[in-house]
Amino acid sequence: MKAYYSIFYRFYKFANSIGHDQSIHTGVMIFSLLQIFNTGSILCLLMIITKSVFIIKDPVIGFLGGVVIICINCYLIFRKSKFRIMEELFEKETKSERIKGTIIAIAYTVITIILFISVLYYLYYNPIIHRVKSV
Repeated sequence: MKAYYSIFYRFYKFANSIGHDQSIHTGVMIFSLLQIFNTGSILCLLMIITKSVFIIKDPVIGFLGGVVIICINCYLIFRKSKFRIMEELFEKETKSERIKGTIIAIAYTVITIILFISVLYYLYYNPIIHRVKSV
């Protein structure tokens, strides 16, 4: 859980540094969005591997999955004022730990976006949807 909280804390500090009023909520939303991208990428990869269109049959399922991810993150962050405990914990970091955490958060963001875009690119140019016969 420390890695989870560390990455979230970096997004929170980023939102705070640009002067956002609700930086804690912005941090939760950025982190949730990246997790939604990861989940979507994994499901699309499963669709590519299995050559099945089970994911795209109902977009409401994807929306509800995103809402569930956001709710889980809100619970984990706001439960028992966990974000205040994280602030105290990560404010005491040394400069090298802070740099390491920032690099990990940036790498997580970049890898997530590249994976998501590459999976969508593959699906766009190799449409599985057209190859599968509709029932």
